[in-house]
Amino acid sequence: MGIRKSLAVVTSATSIIAACVFGGPDVRFVDTSTTEFTDSTGNYSLEVRCTARNEGDPGPVTVSASVDGLGGAWTESETFEIQADEHRVVVFTFPEVERQPPGLGDYRYSCAAEAP
Repeated sequence: MGIRKSLAVVTSATSIIAACVFGGPDVRFVDTSTTEFTDSTGNYSLEVRCTARNEGDPGPVTVSASVDGLGGAWTESETFEIQADEHRVVVFTFPEVERQPPGLGDYRYSCAAEAP
């Protein structure tokens, strides 16, 4: 029993040290933008572009985009491997977003990143 506890402590301590030394991705957004589209049949959609730069170590990261506006709030996400110093443009399309009528203000959007 004593050996198992010691092994668990050593394993946990090693994991904590590894997490500090190998911190994983540290994603920063260097640009975010939106583009509005209306197709030939009149269907409207909003595209959110999140331009990310990894200032940390390589590893998995989940990038998400959220949109708030008339008719609701939506979030889309994508998980992928990112290398150190890599720039990546992640594009999300929201066909469910409704066009904002003049005078009601704009929709709000944001990009976020999380290393799982």
